[in-house]
Amino acid sequence: AEPVTDPVQKTIARKVADFVAMIRALSLARNDKGLYDFGMEIASRSGIIAAYRTENTPEAASALDNIGFTDFTLRINDRRLLTDMIKSAGFGDDDVMPVCIIFDKLDKIGLDGVKDELLGKGYAAEKVEKFIAVISAADDEESALAAAEGFASDASVVEKMRQVLRFAREIAYGRFNVVYDKSLVRGMGYYTGMVFEIVSPKFGSSVAGGGRYDNMIGKFTGESVPAVGFSIGFERICAILQEEGFVPPRGERVILVY
Repeated sequence: AEPVTDPVQKTIARKVADFVAMIRALSLARNDKGLYDFGMEIASRSGIIAAYRTENTPEAASALDNIGFTDFTLRINDRRLLTDMIKSAGFGDDDVMPVCIIFDKLDKIGLDGVKDELLGKGYAAEKVEKFIAVISAADDEESALAAAEGFASDASVVEKMRQVLRFAREIAYGRFNVVYDKSLVRGMGYYTGMVFEIVSPKFGSSVAGGGRYDNMIGKFTGESVPAVGFSIGFERICAILQEEGFVPPRGERVILVY
């Protein structure tokens, strides 16, 4: 699931001159697989509210929790940390996106497959081995974040990650899992900061995801406007809930006859 970003951002771009603090857009549209996604995107010219909303990426998890969807995991990463991790292995700026594209296949082809594809693209074996060693290290969360502090170009990004993880667990109350996943890529190249994904063993893949992207509106207006958003695989969620016998709550109905 991806935010229905381009059409929504074009709409926001047309309205950008009319708002000062924040604009929120809700959408329901078919994705590239022909399935319906529900999306929410928020933009803020000041950046303050967009930043606040980025720290509230658990909103998507809360939405699922509120309709009785359980047993899922909220995975969180930051594209800036991922970029720094790749560069710490010796890759250059121009290599980051191609490496991300290959690395994004990790769930499908495994570490060996990622390694083989990187080597097949002609990257130096030394760089590939170092990258694989970093990503395959069986760290606990705090050790992984401590390691990130060693290669992060901005230490505040690591601290923000700790804050978001802490906040997400506070609202989870043990009803769903929250993890820092240094291998999470989210394939879209427009992400500029925190990214997240919600996965369910009942579906076998992600059912929601999103993140921070600050440059999308600028493609249409020339003005950089911070934005964040997520989408939920509407049909996937409905299918899982139906299998579990979920019945939508029904309020009292009143019929007026006159």
